[in-house]
Amino acid sequence: MPADQHTLGVLAHKRTVARFIQYGIEDLYVEAITHDDSKFSDEEYDLYAQVTPKLKHLTFGSEEYKEAVREMAPAVKHHVEHNRHHPDGHEHGVEDMTLIDLFAMVCDWYAASLRPPMNDIKASLPGSFRHFKIDLQLARIIENTVGRLGAHECAEGSQL
Repeated sequence: MPADQHTLGVLAHKRTVARFIQYGIEDLYVEAITHDDSKFSDEEYDLYAQVTPKLKHLTFGSEEYKEAVREMAPAVKHHVEHNRHHPDGHEHGVEDMTLIDLFAMVCDWYAASLRPPMNDIKASLPGSFRHFKIDLQLARIIENTVGRLGAHECAEGSQL
């Protein structure tokens, strides 16, 4: 194959890959701007507004905390069923999710970990892996992704 044809082939491949990456970027952008919009729905808003402030003053895992979470159960059920980044909203958990869904899930976990009482994404990951039956290979990929997100946070001077 002459060099000119090789160059044209490589450039065509790069354009095709870029197009597919752009599809993923578009999907992530839609997720970014619509993330958790269901929390403004009639099924979720009032319960979250009533119970969430209580959680901030309760000890994570205490009986009072668990009772408050049970009180929110209908809103949580609706939320999980209407947001693809929640594995428990899929029949087969993470196996039914896309990479876009998984990335949004990791970002959601990270953002949630920045609020009390958690404050530590790395400490919460093993429990999430067990809960959602995430295998070791995917768990390592998620840990790597959390590390990459954390590096961006540090570079921007954000608080971890």
